[in-house]
Amino acid sequence: GYGRAFDAVAATVIADKFIPYFRNNKYSQGIEAGTLETIRRIAIAHAEAEKPAKTETRKTDTKKYTMLTIVFAFIAFQFRRFFGDFITRFKKCPNCAKRGLHRKRSVTQRASRAATGQGRRTTTCDYCSYYKTDNYIIARISKPSRSRGSSFGGGSSSGGGASGRW
Repeated sequence: GYGRAFDAVAATVIADKFIPYFRNNKYSQGIEAGTLETIRRIAIAHAEAEKPAKTETRKTDTKKYTMLTIVFAFIAFQFRRFFGDFITRFKKCPNCAKRGLHRKRSVTQRASRAATGQGRRTTTCDYCSYYKTDNYIIARISKPSRSRGSSFGGGSSSGGGASGRW
């Protein structure tokens, strides 16, 4: 959601945090280090409406980072609620202006195949009496596919997955 303003910072985070761990097959440590650095250098600055910090310009090989970008986007999409709740901790409280917000979610009506559900999101502050609740919609449960077998067609695979050139 930050447009292209933080692209140079993101490229630096990928090169300095994700790639070194991935090269050594330490994927979970790379994801953790890269995500924390992304939050520190991009998410907090963006939430505070700050401009990106100056970074030294690097030539990036787009082919080299395409797979990493896809993996990172997939992980971010899958954990978007967790990241959103986590980033809330770094936002200033609208009441006391301190950083100490916590957001919790609870299901008030479960979703089914026939109807959407509802949930309640509660945001509180550790330092003052700030308390806010709002409701959100939970998507209907999708019906399982009726097809049997794989719908992934064509081609062959040699296994391997990533190139191993991290």
